[in-house]
Amino acid sequence: MYVVEKVVDCLDVARSSAPEPPTGEIARAVFRPEALPLDLPAFRLPQSPVAVYWKAWAVARLRALLGSQPKARLAWSQDPAARPHPNVWGV
Repeated sequence: MYVVEKVVDCLDVARSSAPEPPTGEIARAVFRPEALPLDLPAFRLPQSPVAVYWKAWAVARLRALLGSQPKARLAWSQDPAARPHPNVWGV
C-alpha cells in the first residue's frame, strides 16, 4: 500500500481554477513544470489536500499490475496536443 502524504507547491495559481469549497476540488489545474516532483509517483497540492495527482508513469505501472481496474484521467500535460479530461474529478 502506498499512502500519498507529500504535499507539493507546484500549482500555477494564476492559470488554474480556484479550489471549490468544501472539497478543494480544482477543475482546471495547471502546474509549474520546474516545481513538479520528478521522483514521486503521486503528490497532493496545498490548495487541495484531499485530491491526489498521480504521474503518468505511476499510473502505467499500476495498470500493468492491476489491469484496467484503476481509472485514469489526464489532469494536465506539457504536451499541447494532449487534451486534459473535461471533468477530472467527476464520478
